[in-house]
Amino acid sequence: MKEQVILEKAIRRLKDLQAKKEMGKVGDPYIEFQILSETIDQLNQFYNINTVDVSSEDVRRLRDQTGISLSDAESVLKQQQGDYEKAIEIVRSRGFA
Repeated sequence: MKEQVILEKAIRRLKDLQAKKEMGKVGDPYIEFQILSETIDQLNQFYNINTVDVSSEDVRRLRDQTGISLSDAESVLKQQQGDYEKAIEIVRSRGFA
């Protein structure tokens, strides 16, 4: 039951962001980045994926290079299976760095 709630919440958040974008109501990119990052984490938790361990050195390096928080840096690296270059691309595509 908990998994269904997590999945429904994640889908609702993504639909809300999509609706805002379609209406031209783009908010603070940092907040939207956090929402997307948290939503992806919730979906990963639901599907039990992204159990990749990432190095603290890569997390710090990504934070230093992009200005995002440590938790966001770790999340993006895990989403990209530890691939630092792909993580940089994702962060840049979302308006950071």
